[in-house]
Amino acid sequence: MPNVKKIWGLNIPGTPWATSACCGRPLTFTHCHSKRACYAIRYVKHFMSQDTLQTIYFSYFHSNLSYGTIFWGNSAHSSNIFEIQKRIIRIIMNATNRDSCHQLFKNLKILPLKSQYIFSLLLFVAKKIEIYVNQIRKFKISTPDLVLTYILQL
Repeated sequence: MPNVKKIWGLNIPGTPWATSACCGRPLTFTHCHSKRACYAIRYVKHFMSQDTLQTIYFSYFHSNLSYGTIFWGNSAHSSNIFEIQKRIIRIIMNATNRDSCHQLFKNLKILPLKSQYIFSLLLFVAKKIEIYVNQIRKFKISTPDLVLTYILQL
């Protein structure tokens, strides 16, 4: 299987963000593409409307951001990606470097990186809920959260 790469001890088929020639560390692929997306949005900012810039964000940056977020969203290097995400949001909204991005994310209805990571984990658990319910039944764990787990299964 030539396109299977080993990342952090995991064999994940078709993962382009394993390593790259830039630094030779994980997330380099995502980091390089994030910088390219930032440059592209900054370059076309003067010619495009805010809606078009937001479409470019989702097609060029967010697609790379959300790919494999479950695996690298909690790593130490994810802060670099978040800084680039904030930079792009400021470019789209014509904000300065000193402006807070909290309200800008809300106005554009875009999830910050950490929120996207949590959302991806929740989606994963919701899709694979039978694994967790079976483990609870197998070990006969009795917790208050057990009721919530059964509600999620229904």
